[in-house]
This record gives sequence, C-alpha cells and structure tokens, in this order.
Amino acid sequence: MGGVSRSRLRHDPAGHAVFEGIVSLENSGGFASVHSRPLESGFPGAVSYMLEVRGDGKRFKLNLRTNDAFDGVNYQAVFEAPAGTWTLVRLRLSDFRPTFHGRSVPGAPPLDPPGCSRSAS
Repeated sequence: MGGVSRSRLRHDPAGHAVFEGIVSLENSGGFASVHSRPLESGFPGAVSYMLEVRGDGKRFKLNLRTNDAFDGVNYQAVFEAPAGTWTLVRLRLSDFRPTFHGRSVPGAPPLDPPGCSRSAS
C-alpha cells in the first residue's frame, strides 16, 4: 500500500474525540488509522466495550492489542457508524477476532481486556 491516506485524532470543544481523515485508494490502498499509547482499556470480568459514535455511514474497526508490540496480534471488531447521528455501539468481547496483518490467527489466546491497548481504523 502506498501510505497516501491521512488521518488524525483530535478533541472538539464539547470533549469528544474526533477521528477524521482522507482515505486514498491510490497505490492499492484504502484505510486510515490512529494509534494510542499503550494503556489499560478494560476491567476484569468485562464482557463488552461500549462506544458512543457519530459517523459517516462507513464501516470501522476497533483494534485492541494485548501487549506493546507494534507488529503483534491485533484483536479486531467491526462496526458501522451511522451518518450524522449519535449511536451507542456495543462490541462484545466475542466479537473481537485475532488477526495479524489482516489474516486470522487460529489458536491465539483469548482477548484479555485489562491488558489491552487500542487503535481505531
């Protein structure tokens, strides 16, 4: 992929995190993402993540990692963000699939929320 898409995460005056960017299909590409520094993003015994989103009608993925490795297993859950309206999206832990470079990873350990870091794309 050519790396010509651009994106960023910013905070608006109302306190929302805003993921925005331009996706380019040049050079066989077609995605944009942001990453956060590793931090705990769950609680023992959690069964789902709740996101309040207002999107553009396109498909998004929430990606979680269980360690600090940049190039390790990534747990992905897909959701759609309806255009122009705030919606509560529930992503069950069972919705997250282990992947590596977009391919399924059979036999990967189960997702462990307390040890996850996150990114969006």
